Amino acid sequence: MPSEFEFDEPEERHRQDRLDRPSSDNWFLDFLAFRRMAVPIITQIVFWIGIIAIIGGVFYAISETSNPRIRAGAVLGSLLLMLLWRVLCEQAILFFRMNETMTMMYHELRRSNRRK
Repeated sequence: MPSEFEFDEPEERHRQDRLDRPSSDNWFLDFLAFRRMAVPIITQIVFWIGIIAIIGGVFYAISETSNPRIRAGAVLGSLLLMLLWRVLCEQAILFFRMNETMTMMYHELRRSNRRK
């Protein structure tokens, strides 16, 4: 009787073998084997660079004008811009986090099915 995880296609079998391999304790080896993704880390770095740039822009705008309305607008605009920047960076990370969660669920289900 064929198992629910058996495949006819060699390509599918290769994909299944790659999924079944657990993560190692070595972060770098997981990175090289594409079990750990680089984009979430890069996105976090880009996020903080963007936040620093926004704050720098606010200080520049405040220092260049004496009009209190423009200063208040710069501060409020920067808060809105930081929120928008956060949402955009979270969208970039979202699919990678979903993949990690689904992979973890997959391994948990495989482990629980082996116990039965």
